[in-house]
Amino acid sequence: MEQSDMERNMPDIAGPIGMLKCMAALRQLPVGDSLSFTVGDADVYAALVKILSNDAGCRLALETSLKGHRVMVTKT
Repeated sequence: MEQSDMERNMPDIAGPIGMLKCMAALRQLPVGDSLSFTVGDADVYAALVKILSNDAGCRLALETSLKGHRVMVTKT
């Protein structure tokens, strides 16, 4: 299977609706591609990290910025 190593940026995630859009985008992401976004809401961030860190098909890179928490998820 060929990997494309493409990074896609998603608009900032501010609430539960953004979290649902993020999860839908991740389901459609090809293996090897990454999705990056910023989460401003602490509860949404905690929920996303908990969900994604338990997903064996995802690799997370996290960092804190002035706008919130920057997340990059790579589909493995």
